[in-house]
Amino acid sequence: YWITFNEPLTFVNLGYSTGTHAPGRCTDCDRGDSSTEPYTVAHNVLNTHAATYRAYKETEQGANGKMGTTLNSVWGEPLDASDPTSVAAAERFVEFELAWFA
Repeated sequence: YWITFNEPLTFVNLGYSTGTHAPGRCTDCDRGDSSTEPYTVAHNVLNTHAATYRAYKETEQGANGKMGTTLNSVWGEPLDASDPTSVAAAERFVEFELAWFA
């Protein structure tokens, strides 16, 4: 089993949205743009994972090996489980947190 990226949501958001982790880029930091850079970085992470996966599968070891990405997500619950709007909002939240990389 091989992992190409560990919790990309974390390093994308903390590195390029809030700037609290390396490389420390964000709109309110000395440099960066939180409205675009996280999406650009996430795009590059997905492309890099795909290229690495394809290259691995072409090797003898990769023919039977497994490769993936370790995902993390913040979970959301509806404020009112009987309210369809609240349920939909919670589902959108989880999808936005997890579906970037899933």
